[in-house]
Amino acid sequence: MSSISLQWIGQEQFVGTDSGNHSVVISTGQDQVGAKPIDLVLIALASCIAVTVIMMFNKQKENITKLEIEAQGERKTDPPRAFTHIHLNFKVSAKEITESGLERAIWVAEQKYCPVAAAVRDTAKITTSFELMMA
Repeated sequence: MSSISLQWIGQEQFVGTDSGNHSVVISTGQDQVGAKPIDLVLIALASCIAVTVIMMFNKQKENITKLEIEAQGERKTDPPRAFTHIHLNFKVSAKEITESGLERAIWVAEQKYCPVAAAVRDTAKITTSFELMMA
């Protein structure tokens, strides 16, 4: 079971602490003190898939030297303004990974192993693209 704690620290600002005791400052975004909750959803999705992709290639002893993900999310205009579409663009540098291997790893991570993707998939279409650069 996962567990977190959230502590209000004043105004519209909070500190969230995960089960490993790692903290993040959260705010409305208007005061630019912490991350907006909706942006944390995109970060959670991207990092969930990224961790799995890295684990898959490490298991195959294939070295990724760089992995960056840019995420964009389109939201409904009416409250609660849920995501309707999320696009993730992966920028990967590697020595021996093929485009088909990277595409497959991203798909498997998103479709099979990422619980964050499973949580948002009912309301948001998730699409991906990638740029593979040889290191």
